[in-house]
Amino acid sequence: MADRILLKGGHVLTVDPSLGDIDGGDVLIEGDTIAEVGKDLSADADVIDCSGDVVIPGFVDTHRHTWETAIRSCAPNATLDDYFVEVLDSFAPLYRPEDVYASNFAGAMECLNAGITTLLDWSHINNTEDHPDAGIEGLTDAGIRAVYAYGSANLSLADYWFSSSISIPRDDVELSSTPYWVTVDRSARTVSVYRRGRRVRTSRAVVGKGSTPTPAGLAAIYERDRQPDPREFLGPWALPLTALSNVLYNFGGGPGRVAIHGRAGASLLDPLGSARSHGCIRIDNGPITWMAHHLPVGTPVQITD
Repeated sequence: MADRILLKGGHVLTVDPSLGDIDGGDVLIEGDTIAEVGKDLSADADVIDCSGDVVIPGFVDTHRHTWETAIRSCAPNATLDDYFVEVLDSFAPLYRPEDVYASNFAGAMECLNAGITTLLDWSHINNTEDHPDAGIEGLTDAGIRAVYAYGSANLSLADYWFSSSISIPRDDVELSSTPYWVTVDRSARTVSVYRRGRRVRTSRAVVGKGSTPTPAGLAAIYERDRQPDPREFLGPWALPLTALSNVLYNFGGGPGRVAIHGRAGASLLDPLGSARSHGCIRIDNGPITWMAHHLPVGTPVQITD
């Protein structure tokens, strides 16, 4: 019961055209998943009386300099010019990686406390290679769903803002191209790979079930992970994507990231062509191994119906 929460009697704004707004509505949460929305729900769960309250999805904060959390009160009446001098040219050059971690962690927890569940961290404090790593670690440890928007360093206002005379190191950012494109068809339950516009292979797949669907949209391959034991659930390879689940905010110790991976062990119980996963796309081990060897990180993946 500890993993089940039932919100009772609130004014539920579902943001779902098929459900609309529900006055006196209930929301059943199982772990990290919204299991059911409606009226007069009953379940063996911890019940929270939401009478007189509005129940809404989490907010999305699209612009926050989270690294400034610790110094936010330093310039309450500052103009933009004051901000550049007092924050970017005074505090920022002194920031250590551990300061970035502390601010990002505290700032993300503050967001969650205010109902913000998705955050774009506009980070212009990348003074060393360790600074962005610390910022990302702070967001990850807080458990918030976040995009780390990699910005410049802030060691000198004149160098980085007035004339932008210092470029971001080539080793930090690389622009590349690939002839490959991947499509995931949720209705047909297939994964297709294209090269220069020509389809080179199609594989049957297991996709997300109704309560944990594979999210539609444009994503990309995030990394290529060879599995230590190809006989385990994920098979020989996993290709995590930039896509995140729309319903699982935490899964397997991470942020609910969707991946294309192989099949072995218990995952073989779900037949190809079915919709039974938690959102990931499973294909046979031959195709996933081919994809891991041919498709670079950054390859676009279009998930459609």
